[in-house]
Amino acid sequence: METTIHPLFVLYVVWHPSYATGDKVADLLRRHFGGDRHRDVAGEPGLSVIYRRKAAPGGSEPVSIDWDDAETTAVVVLVDSSLADDTAWSNYVRGLALNAGRRGLLTRLFPVVMETEGLQLQLEEQALRWDL
Repeated sequence: METTIHPLFVLYVVWHPSYATGDKVADLLRRHFGGDRHRDVAGEPGLSVIYRRKAAPGGSEPVSIDWDDAETTAVVVLVDSSLADDTAWSNYVRGLALNAGRRGLLTRLFPVVMETEGLQLQLEEQALRWDL
């Protein structure tokens, strides 16, 4: 009998490489969710926080997200003007939204509009308005 153990929860943070503040915001999320306060009963470190901030080698968008790698997956997208103006990255985020929507309650996409120009992305998901 083969058993596969998946992490309970994985958090991805996505931002465009031109967005300088993305590193700081992602690091805050990593320290909050990946720290000791979320250490599991076996003593393992906190929740997995994975960054998508660079294009894949030879590509124009980040590596895809493995939605089946964890029991529950959340993706926080920091949407700034650079991401909204970059066709490859905008399409990547739209693809994330489509895939998350197909998987039901086990996946969530959380767009965070960091700059007002990020609203140009026009996702169906309601965005957190950090720009305000």
